[in-house]
Amino acid sequence: MEKKIFKKSKIKSKSKQFFKKKEKLSRSLQFPNIFRSFTERYFLTLLVSFVLVIILAIVGLDLYKDVLEQKKIETERKETISKIEYWQKIVDKYKDYRDAYFQLAILEYRLKNFDKSKYYLNKVLSIDPNFENGRDMEQILNSL
Repeated sequence: MEKKIFKKSKIKSKSKQFFKKKEKLSRSLQFPNIFRSFTERYFLTLLVSFVLVIILAIVGLDLYKDVLEQKKIETERKETISKIEYWQKIVDKYKDYRDAYFQLAILEYRLKNFDKSKYYLNKVLSIDPNFENGRDMEQILNSL
């Protein structure tokens, strides 16, 4: 009987050693607990910050497009004004030049100065009442 007891105790000690080794192995194979330093609160803060940065970037790009479009419109407006000044000099020099008045009417129409456009168009039609393009422009201005 003593032999059996010895064997049982020997088996118990071996089993304890086995489980200790297994426990050591399982401890060494565990992933590090990094996730604890990056808690849910910090994750949500990071997520909200990221979303806000994305929204800010989108709004910034849209604003940049608007600024570029405004700059383009302003450049076109300045070019139109310089053309008006040019044609005004021509009209001052040649009083009965129908095409100069017609150009002024078109340019004023582009700037949405409809009263001036009608004035120049009336000058065109007083010089040449049969001017076909002038009649077409008159219909456009009267439809406003």
